[in-house]
Amino acid sequence: MKKTDLLFPLRSQYNSHCWRCKNPISSLYCEQCSHCNWYICTVCGSCYLGQCTFATCGFDENGLHRNGTKFSDKGFDVRGFDIEGFDQYGYNQYGYDRTGYDKHGYNRNGYDRDGFDKYGYDCDGYDHNGFDHNGYDRDGYNSSGYDRNLLNRDGYNPAGFDKDGYDKDGYNKDGFDRNGINQYGKLPSPLLPPKT
Repeated sequence: MKKTDLLFPLRSQYNSHCWRCKNPISSLYCEQCSHCNWYICTVCGSCYLGQCTFATCGFDENGLHRNGTKFSDKGFDVRGFDIEGFDQYGYNQYGYDRTGYDKHGYNRNGYDRDGFDKYGYDCDGYDHNGFDHNGYDRDGYNSSGYDRNLLNRDGYNPAGFDKDGYDKDGYNKDGFDRNGINQYGKLPSPLLPPKT
């Protein structure tokens, strides 16, 4: 026998998770149940899946916990949780209620029951009114009805001209259409110098 064997005896280590609450179980820090020899979960107190009299939260049929304390008349264990793992206020050990929301009304992803985060934006980045952080809706228009190029849904800017500089009647700011004809049906006079 080696000297190191005496100092560090071999011991097989058991690591798994609780069948009930899925928290880690290890032979290093979990006790074994004297009834079924399964490791006792340090979080919920469960041992053998439904077979041991102590298997539900560590309480037997008389309401006694394996540490000797009695299950309270209100239905909470020594940690303050009921048989489903919720405290008297309806929250589990992670701070979420039965529907998955914390005391502030947000789920694990940070969204409230309406699907908005604490800043008021949904998962796509739009607020309650349907606008993003820059003030544009899902179609790309702001509250005044203009897109990022300052064109409305009809394609005209606030002055009433489209992206090519023509109004709804098809004339530019000088009064000519796309063919260079004015609203009276005439071409510009060749004697007049072009406007700049």
